[in-house]
Amino acid sequence: MKVAQSLFADISSIAKFSSDSVDLCKSIKNYEQQLFNKWIETIKKALADPNERQKYEMSGQLMEFDYEAGGLLKVNYSEKLVTLTKDARVLGEHGFNIPGQIFTMTQNAKKFYKEGVTLK
Repeated sequence: MKVAQSLFADISSIAKFSSDSVDLCKSIKNYEQQLFNKWIETIKKALADPNERQKYEMSGQLMEFDYEAGGLLKVNYSEKLVTLTKDARVLGEHGFNIPGQIFTMTQNAKKFYKEGVTLK
């Protein structure tokens, strides 16, 4: 912002513009952090519920044949796990610190991610 101030120093309202810009950036950062905190809270709440937690876990075989459905291939890689892995990757790339429990879960999921998505 100092570059803008020195470059446009002859404009009378540059100080107000600069102040407003800084305030806007702070508001955006706060909003991002609120959304991130809400995301973490939602994931942790889901992981605390045993019925929901199984949707986020990679357990058992990645694939199996469902003989009751005519021998069709059944992929055991949850869409919720796919979404969680993608979200955590993007948020991490944007500098957010992913909590340990979620980070560990996504690291484990990444081991089978490519194969799971390809099979789906």
